Amino acid sequence: MKEQTHKHFAQGISAAQIWKVWTDVNNWHTWDLDIEWAKIDVPFEDGNSFTLKPKAGPKVKITLQDIEQEKSFTDLARFPFARMYSIHKMIAKEDGFQLIHTVRVEGLLSSLWWQLVAKNVAAGMETQTQKLVERARQIRE
Repeated sequence: MKEQTHKHFAQGISAAQIWKVWTDVNNWHTWDLDIEWAKIDVPFEDGNSFTLKPKAGPKVKITLQDIEQEKSFTDLARFPFARMYSIHKMIAKEDGFQLIHTVRVEGLLSSLWWQLVAKNVAAGMETQTQKLVERARQIRE
């Protein structure tokens, strides 16, 4: 297993604002600069899937799991002999939110898929989180 986590503290936004950005999969490309597009045609619910096209790779089917409304969700991409989890959490603090994003690869070929895909995803987490917060600030509750 390979894993990397990024934490970011955000103030002046609500859980609802962050959640609206996270669940608006079709507009992820507006704040995640590493993807060309993402497309979901079903509700943002456990077990449902969407397609994502990274700028540096082929499109990938991703499955949603472990969704906790306005708290967290995980998305799962399956590769040959490996699984990549992107775990997104927000934890309310007295004066804001701790946003935690973890990329984890498990399976027989986890080291290979870490090098091919996940390492680049992890490298973009800081910028991605900053853009997420910027986008959330534009959302009206």
